[in-house]
Amino acid sequence: MEKIRVTNFTNPQEFLDAVKSHDDSFMNFAIGSLLDSLDEASARARMLTTNHRTLICVHKGKKLLVTFTKIADGSPWVISTPGSVGEHLSSADVEDSISLLASFLPTVLDPKLMDHVIGPDNLVDAFIETWVSHMNTQGFSSKALDPIFRMKVSFATLATLPPPSPAFSNFIIRQAHTPEEADVVAPLAVDLASHGPNITTLEGAKRTLRVAIVMKQLWLCRVDGEIAGYCLIGRNTPRTIAVRNVYVSPTHRRKGIAEAMVRAVTRYYLGAKPLGFEGASSTCPHGGVKEEVSLNVAKEEVTRLYQRCGFLLSEGAREPSTGKKGWYHSVLRGVEYSEH
Repeated sequence: MEKIRVTNFTNPQEFLDAVKSHDDSFMNFAIGSLLDSLDEASARARMLTTNHRTLICVHKGKKLLVTFTKIADGSPWVISTPGSVGEHLSSADVEDSISLLASFLPTVLDPKLMDHVIGPDNLVDAFIETWVSHMNTQGFSSKALDPIFRMKVSFATLATLPPPSPAFSNFIIRQAHTPEEADVVAPLAVDLASHGPNITTLEGAKRTLRVAIVMKQLWLCRVDGEIAGYCLIGRNTPRTIAVRNVYVSPTHRRKGIAEAMVRAVTRYYLGAKPLGFEGASSTCPHGGVKEEVSLNVAKEEVTRLYQRCGFLLSEGAREPSTGKKGWYHSVLRGVEYSEH
C-alpha cells in the first residue's frame, strides 16, 4: 500500500514545480494567489508580508492529494485538491491526509496562526474538526467557528462558451489604462467589498486597482462616457485565470452590463474568435491565452447569469472535452482560541 506523505516547501518555485501538472481552476486559488504574491508590485500594493508563508503538499505515492498553503500574513489558509483528483478522493484518503496535516503543522508553526481556512467544504470541515480536536488534546482551548462565507467555484472553457450574442456586442468594454480610472472605480470596489469577507478602504481599493491597471487586470464598461461597471481579473497561472470581481453601478443595473463584461473577458482570455465585443486589445492577453477561466459565485441569484456566460454551474455539469466536474462547494471557516 502506498504511503501518504507530507512535504513542506520553503522555496516557492519548488512548490510550483511540484504542482504545475495540476494547474486547473480547482487549484487556481492556491497557485494563482502564490504567483500574485510573488509579483513585487502586486505584493507591495496589497502590503503583503510573507513571514509565515507555508506551502505544503500531501502525496500518496506520486499522486498529489491535497495542498495546504498560506500565501501571506493575514490571508486565509487554503486547502485545495486538483479537479482530476477531488471527486475521486476516498474517505480514507481524506481522513489520512487531514490527520497527517493536523499532526504535522504544529511542528513547523505556532498553532495559533491557524485561524481561517478556505477550500472545498468537505476538506475544510474535516480539517477544522480534526485540528480543534488535536489542539484540545495538546492543552490548547479551541473551538470551531460556524462558516463565515460559502460559495461555488466553477470554470469555463472554449468548449462551454456560448456563441457571441448581438445583444451584448454594442457594449464598449476595455482594459483600464490610467490611475484616474482607478480613482473613479475605487468607490465601487469599496461597496462591493462591504458585502463580502474582505472589507477594504478607499485608499486600499485605489492601491489595488492601480496595480491591476499596470498588470492589465482591470476591465471597464462605459455607457455614454461614464464608467458603468468593472470586472477585475487575477490569479494568473500558466493555464488559468480568475474573474475576481464583477460590479455594476446601481444606476446602470438591469441593462445586461454584468453579463456583457463576463462574456467579454472570458472570451478574451480563452482566445475565442470572434470576440463579439468592442474594445478588446488585438494583442495576446497578458500572461497568454488560458485553458480555463475560474470564478467564485457567492450568491445563488447570479448563478444563472454566469451559466449563460459558459460557466459550469448547473447540477451535474461536466466539461464536455474532459468530463471533469464543473464546480464544487467552497467554504471559509475559522478557529477560535481562548485562555484556560
